[in-house]
Amino acid sequence: MSKDDDNAPGNEYEHGSVLARSDVVVVGAGLGGLVATRLLQRSGLSVTLLDPQPPGGRGRTDERAGFLFNRGPHALYLGGHAARVLAGVGVRPQGGPPSVDGHGLIGDRMGALPSGAGSLLR
Repeated sequence: MSKDDDNAPGNEYEHGSVLARSDVVVVGAGLGGLVATRLLQRSGLSVTLLDPQPPGGRGRTDERAGFLFNRGPHALYLGGHAARVLAGVGVRPQGGPPSVDGHGLIGDRMGALPSGAGSLLR
């Protein structure tokens, strides 16, 4: 950013602001942004994390009318690479093994849902 850019109308970047004093600005407080911020801080850099939404991105569960809804199309379980990365930055996911028994309602009939590619061959 040039000095002329700093003085452009509508420019909110100011010398001495938190952004100007940060080594790195991370945009997005989803899982990737939170982990990146923590790792950058551990390496000694000053980091500003920006997101207008609550932290967690799609890795959150919302409650509506007494029901819990996972926001993302994925789930974090207690094992695997993601769990090790999260533990390394101090995040302790709570959860359990995935449910493999599912049922769906098609019309007025209840039927078992496939629990993986192997179950389709039975």
